Amino acid sequence: MSAVDSPLSSPPKNAIVIVAKCPIAGKSKTRLAKTGLLNDDGCETMAKAMLCDVITSIDNSDELRKVNVVKFIYHAPSTEEGRRIIEDICTSLNAAFVSPS
Repeated sequence: MSAVDSPLSSPPKNAIVIVAKCPIAGKSKTRLAKTGLLNDDGCETMAKAMLCDVITSIDNSDELRKVNVVKFIYHAPSTEEGRRIIEDICTSLNAAFVSPS
């Protein structure tokens, strides 16, 4: 599923708002890279896995399914590249979301 553009100025009452920094090599989990435990690509992979875990946990929640929750994902950078990254992640998880305009 892909992102749905929203003309809403604020999320509806049945929304869960996720604030996420896009997993980008050299820009994600940079403090881990400084320790030498992971390189930039490893940090990107870890950040993506953590975001996927959050999205999957929300989608797998029986309680949230009952209220037909809508996921709003605010992301940084708030650019077309950032939107594409978040959309690709959600598509790979078959998870719909709303990208606020």
